[in-house]
Amino acid sequence: MTRTVFTHANVLDGEHPAQPDVTVVVEGQRITAVASHVESRPDDVVYDVTGKTMLPGLGTGHLHAEFHHIDMALLEHVYGGAERPAGVLMAVAINTCRNLLESGYTMAASAASSNDIDACLKMSMDEGLIQGPRLLACSPHLETTGNERPHWWYDSRNTGMQVFVDGPEEMRKAVRTQVRRGADWIKILPTGGHGITEPHFRRLSSDEIAAAVQTAHDLGKRVRAHASWRELIAECVDAGVDLIDHGDEVDERIVEAMAERGTFWVPSMRVLDVALGVSDGAVPDGALDAELTKGVRDEWDNLAKMVPIANEAGVKILPGDDYGVPIVPHIPGVYSTEFSTYVNHTGVGALDTIRWATRHMAELMQMEGVLGTIAPNALADLIVLREDPSRDISVLQDPAANVLAVMKDGAFFSNALDPAA
Repeated sequence: MTRTVFTHANVLDGEHPAQPDVTVVVEGQRITAVASHVESRPDDVVYDVTGKTMLPGLGTGHLHAEFHHIDMALLEHVYGGAERPAGVLMAVAINTCRNLLESGYTMAASAASSNDIDACLKMSMDEGLIQGPRLLACSPHLETTGNERPHWWYDSRNTGMQVFVDGPEEMRKAVRTQVRRGADWIKILPTGGHGITEPHFRRLSSDEIAAAVQTAHDLGKRVRAHASWRELIAECVDAGVDLIDHGDEVDERIVEAMAERGTFWVPSMRVLDVALGVSDGAVPDGALDAELTKGVRDEWDNLAKMVPIANEAGVKILPGDDYGVPIVPHIPGVYSTEFSTYVNHTGVGALDTIRWATRHMAELMQMEGVLGTIAPNALADLIVLREDPSRDISVLQDPAANVLAVMKDGAFFSNALDPAA
């Protein structure tokens, strides 16, 4: 079998500081050697990557592949996921998959989809019809009647990304139905909030949350919760919810509980960063209205305080955000802009954010040691960068300039490297 051999690589394996002058050998779908020297074979295809950095394929823990036509004002009239016909939303999702691969992302966990788009994406990739990252498919949002965003007089049969259930029995039925339709994850909405100032009220009862968790776990699936308010975050963690999305009011007691239980957390600070103009100093068009800024700034301040505490405590933090909304559209490189947000505004180190996107994502995918690492027997999901992101995390934001090669399952998705003579 012909081998692909990368020599003199600066290897960032997802856990340790960069190791210079390493040879990485790929045979078929897997890495077969990581060493200072490997004996060559006549049919090897060799790439000398001196001065360049190799990483495992990255992952995002919060993906809405179909987001593109999102308009916050429109959501008063149309359910999210009903802005366009299903075929158009699927086209958006296919394009998103390509953007992810171009950015070096070979893993993705969805945070909800409409129209069975996630299941269809996975089926299309399995059949070789499209290319994209390894995907954990998610259910639509499961929430209760009375929490619908559109005005009641605009209600329609197409509820897009929302499935409305009331009571634990309806919740159990909905979970089972979504698993049957291809969901790897169940998404519940115990609270509103995150970037939207609104009253703190409960959207799911305790028994509805418990029913979702128990039913999903009985079926070998997991649950993620959009939870912004402190009391509901704590309740979800205690109930066994596997992943907390946003968690704006996380406190130290919740951090301790998440670390003890192994709960994943996606703080999703990038959209808040852009909406508040924190990094750029200006609020872009389509971001927050002035009257909303105060409450969202409080969310930002708490997350900026708690993320480094959680990171130090060993909480399994993941990258990911609501990319696809107008202020952070799905384009190559956008998924890595949040690393700079964490490094520059929470004090978390660049290596830590790389670990979130590699080792933590591999654990989320339930493929520890197989993904998110550069080691013998791991799957050959690899990216080659012009620069070292542990020195300057922002290089990941410009894949056109810095991502020289992306490999998934031992095959190049893109390759601008020249083989050695």
